[in-house]
Amino acid sequence: MAPPQLNTNVVVRHKFRFRCTAASQYVITSSDLLGACGVTGIGGGNSKALADSCRIVELAMWAPPPSQGSYATISVEWNGLTQANTVEFSDTTVSTAQPAFLRSRPPPSNLASLWQNPL
Repeated sequence: MAPPQLNTNVVVRHKFRFRCTAASQYVITSSDLLGACGVTGIGGGNSKALADSCRIVELAMWAPPPSQGSYATISVEWNGLTQANTVEFSDTTVSTAQPAFLRSRPPPSNLASLWQNPL
């Protein structure tokens, strides 16, 4: 029996938190995720990212509870190669006692489910 393969790539699983204060669309790119992993200076004003690829495993979002008589909606849109492959998930709350909550994983056939390099 052959010995198990040795993976020479370091894989780190990390949970990032982003905060959006505006009531509008907020786009997080692969460069944003890789920048959040950290960079190191290599002299001369140059820097190098500590990671060169990332993959989204799961996304969780909350919206603050709305004021009395209004509602709050959150949504995530997983972009595909074509508009037909784009999938959107959303949640709306009308209660002031509980925020809107959304937990989603990228669809298997979607670009976000693959390993991403910086844009």
